[in-house]
Amino acid sequence: MKQKIKILHLEDMPLDAELVAATLNRENIDSEILVVPNRAAFVKALKGFSFDIVLSDHSLASFDSREALAMIKNAGITTPFILVTATMDDEFAAKVMKEGACDYVLKDRLHRLPQAVIGSIKKHRSEELHQAMQKVTMLQLIKSEAFSKGVLNSLSSHIAVIDELGNIVAVNEAWKCFGLENGETVLQRSEVGSNYFSACEKAAGSGDRIAQRTLSGIKQVMAEKKAIYYLEYPCHSIAKQQWFGMRVTKFENDEPRVVVAHLDITDRKISELRLQESNENLQKNVKELAISNAELEQFAYVASHDLQEPLRMVTSFMTQLENKYDDILDDKGKQYIRFAVDGAKRMRQIILDLLEFSTVGKTGDEPEEVNLNHLINEILALYRKQIEEKQACIEVHQLPVLHIHTPPIRQVFQNLIGNSLKYQKHDVGPVISIACEETISHWQFSVKDNGIGIGREYFDKIFIIFQRLHNKDEYSGTGMGLAVTKKIVENLGGTIWVESQEGTGSTFYFTISKRIAPGIR
Repeated sequence: MKQKIKILHLEDMPLDAELVAATLNRENIDSEILVVPNRAAFVKALKGFSFDIVLSDHSLASFDSREALAMIKNAGITTPFILVTATMDDEFAAKVMKEGACDYVLKDRLHRLPQAVIGSIKKHRSEELHQAMQKVTMLQLIKSEAFSKGVLNSLSSHIAVIDELGNIVAVNEAWKCFGLENGETVLQRSEVGSNYFSACEKAAGSGDRIAQRTLSGIKQVMAEKKAIYYLEYPCHSIAKQQWFGMRVTKFENDEPRVVVAHLDITDRKISELRLQESNENLQKNVKELAISNAELEQFAYVASHDLQEPLRMVTSFMTQLENKYDDILDDKGKQYIRFAVDGAKRMRQIILDLLEFSTVGKTGDEPEEVNLNHLINEILALYRKQIEEKQACIEVHQLPVLHIHTPPIRQVFQNLIGNSLKYQKHDVGPVISIACEETISHWQFSVKDNGIGIGREYFDKIFIIFQRLHNKDEYSGTGMGLAVTKKIVENLGGTIWVESQEGTGSTFYFTISKRIAPGIR
């Protein structure tokens, strides 16, 4: 593409933005790129920057690609949108494509990006031209023969004008070129003066069903039984596969005429085939997931019954052993017994936590109206003893009323508030703030504290099961709380992340989709 391409790039990692620019430059793509790292800059760019295509990372702080795509669509912008992200599964890809993205490229496969950018822009411009052509009546086109030919020849669609007897009276250059490059097909003959009806009848007589449908459609439009006739058909050759969409419309000049326009829809068809393949893979994954869930439920049953019984026996008999032989055992022996009992209790707690993790999202309750301020008050009542002992100060801002399942959202807030109370400096009283902001598509909540903080290198690790940053003697727990919280939030259509600095406290942010949990006014 010789014309300079203006690109709006939504990316908060400077190195990734530089890699994208370098990849396009290597392919000699002349581009002007505006990189925006957050929502505010993106909104400003939508209002003040004219662009040909949008490239977007998926996950940014308090903002994601699906929300960006929704903002573009709501603004009435039809510019192509390509997702450039680190990871993506088939289910998410199908969802984003359905919502309006034209393609996606993984960051470890950036060599695909130049082709995706050029292909998306070409397809968009072709569709714009086609839509413009549909809005212009043929009466206007033929007022000036020179003007008509110039405009027709500028269009990428293959266009022919046919009279009521089926004679081709005019064609554009695209129609002629296709015939020269591919050999004249039944539906796209380039010769002015030849009879289109005769060609279709001859092919139909040989069993060509597309020719039969084309002839029938043109005659219906000519007889005004239909205002428009549209047909999609394959036109494959040995060299390549192609698909076309044929549109037939009628106009009146001195005598009746029909316009037959063939638009190359190969890119769209290939995208549809890829989407169909993704959907098939998704269905396959759903079946595999159902099997996996059944196995997980079986494990949950075993964990809640069979695995716990031996641990109860160990705890019980070790306690009896200590009681019976208390006067015989020395301090070392008693210490060993305490170690064994403590280990059995912690193993039982780990099993219970695993059971809780495996059952996230399996609530059988119906969604209900939940006032989150009331819910937080109930949770604070559970922690009343800790709050009083630590002299904690907790500030709860105005929170929304949502239509949502109560147990999952209660668990999320309970885990985050519990962590804020637990991971505190010994000589400082906890100060905790709970707030909410409303975005276009999500509710964004925050739980902020003045605790011990977390190093940046552990921001992802803390959400993985059994990942602990502290010795159990310093802070109790199994390392499952945040993993359970993350799974619940994702089931609610959101994401969770942390902003923190060691020694100054942490702020946990999480979002909930409004589609899953709509607000109640």
